[in-house]
Amino acid sequence: MKVRINVFYYDLKKEKVKNDSEAITLKEVLTTSLMNAKQDEKDMARKYARFSLLMLLTNSKDVAEITSEQISDLKELVCECYNVLVYGQTCDYLEDKETNKR
Repeated sequence: MKVRINVFYYDLKKEKVKNDSEAITLKEVLTTSLMNAKQDEKDMARKYARFSLLMLLTNSKDVAEITSEQISDLKELVCECYNVLVYGQTCDYLEDKETNKR
């Protein structure tokens, strides 16, 4: 599935969520979640798959081709790393919900 990764996150006042002075993007949330994944992960194949996905996202400009299995894994990781506001928007972006096409 093609996913737009340079979309922004918004707070409850419809203002862009910022990290310091820069607005946070889906690409940043996903790569940060992959980098902060469980360090005690023992499944080497799964850990390497996450590394490959990290490289794919890092090297993608505006759109990344992500499988449904990767999307499920990303949702799990984002849920562990971020609050409900970021997690919910991430799910909407990854599922290409119309309400979050900004």
